[in-house]
Amino acid sequence: MTLVDTARPTAKRFDRRSLLPWITTPLLVALLIWLWQAYVRGSHISAFILPSPEAVWSAWLDLLASPRAWEHAATTVYETVIGFAWGLVIGVGLGVLIG
Repeated sequence: MTLVDTARPTAKRFDRRSLLPWITTPLLVALLIWLWQAYVRGSHISAFILPSPEAVWSAWLDLLASPRAWEHAATTVYETVIGFAWGLVIGVGLGVLIG
């Protein structure tokens, strides 16, 4: 019988670099939204071409409050599931035929 030395797992040290994406990503998103808002307010571009983030957020909340949005979402989920089911049936069938 032989003796084998195994390395003991060491506790992970806190690494500040692992925290960096959790800080920089939300800051980058906030900066991009702020720049978008500043550009829309500072330019004379039509709201039809480039609406402000505030208008987009308001329209999104109105859409979520509408019952038609949930009907359309349910239809999309249903069609997606049916498509995957057909893909599964056809894929398995072809796999069995090919061997």
